[in-house]
Amino acid sequence: MRYGFRNLALILLIAVAVAIAPRLRAEESGACVGGSISSPIKIEVFSDYQCPACKAFYLSTMRTIIPEFADSGKACVVYREFPLSMHNHSRDAARYGYAAMRLGVRQWTQVTDALFMNQEFWEASGNLESFVAKVLSKADLDALHKQMQNTAALDA
Repeated sequence: MRYGFRNLALILLIAVAVAIAPRLRAEESGACVGGSISSPIKIEVFSDYQCPACKAFYLSTMRTIIPEFADSGKACVVYREFPLSMHNHSRDAARYGYAAMRLGVRQWTQVTDALFMNQEFWEASGNLESFVAKVLSKADLDALHKQMQNTAALDA
């Protein structure tokens, strides 16, 4: 797999985020969005749904890494919500992602794909719900709304 300068810069940005963010082991703080917690390699990604660089990194790199390394059991990929204060809707988007993760990997993937692929639309209006509602079943959307009430950790 070949990585360009842009992806290497994004990886460096993530490494800096790891250095300044609260450090918790994957076993203590999050489910793998791909792979198993017992995988020999842990990849922790700190991401902001409204960040254009995070979008590019997810769509061009992580959507390849997850099936190639995580789904084969070589790595556990843990995504962490890291909303940046410069993005006015990033905290709301993080709540959707965090709640979706609590439902399961399938729901997280659906929500994450919808938010990143439609970033330029919802970032202008703040209407994340319309894009999330298009990809989840009614039952999953209802469960997501219930889980969104339990996202106080993002307010810390």
